[in-house]
Amino acid sequence: REVDLYAKACAALLKELKNRGYGNELLGVSFYNEPNGNGFTLEASKDTTNAQKIAYYNKIIDAVHSELTTQKLNVDILAAEISNVMTNDKFGNYTFLKETAGNSRVSAATFHMYYWTLYGDKYGIDAPVNANYIKNLAETAGAVLKKPMYLTEFNTGNYDYGKGSAEESSGGLWTWDTSNASLFITSANSGIRGAARWNYA
Repeated sequence: REVDLYAKACAALLKELKNRGYGNELLGVSFYNEPNGNGFTLEASKDTTNAQKIAYYNKIIDAVHSELTTQKLNVDILAAEISNVMTNDKFGNYTFLKETAGNSRVSAATFHMYYWTLYGDKYGIDAPVNANYIKNLAETAGAVLKKPMYLTEFNTGNYDYGKGSAEESSGGLWTWDTSNASLFITSANSGIRGAARWNYA
């Protein structure tokens, strides 16, 4: 029931924005920021499995698509704003992206990439998130999804969160591969349709 209500609310918001003259700016809609995080759970349970999250997210996609069709709202659905999608599929983030963005009702895939130098099982990242990772994901996921891809959030800087400066971090100083310019250029050259640094958007 809550999914149907959410779909109606989503359609009502989009209709209101169109009525206010923002129709040309409404290129697409997506749901929830980084649903691979603990905040996206079922019935306030922290024990929700990745498979359950994927099924629930697809249920939202289907319900919103149905409501948008009923309301004759021509707005694309994008999915799934997943953070740090690694093709090694640590923690199932790559599976989440493929099985939600792969939904036939979804027009394009959206993902986030944040630089992190804290490697290991705790974080599930086995190499720096840099231009090479963007290129690898674009080529790997793009070949599977066969849909446009958008990097809707990224961060740069060769430092660990919580440290006072780049010099104090385990990663050392900034590099070209972790710079804004490198990620924008690599995104464009890899076929990603758009990229936005998180605090520039």
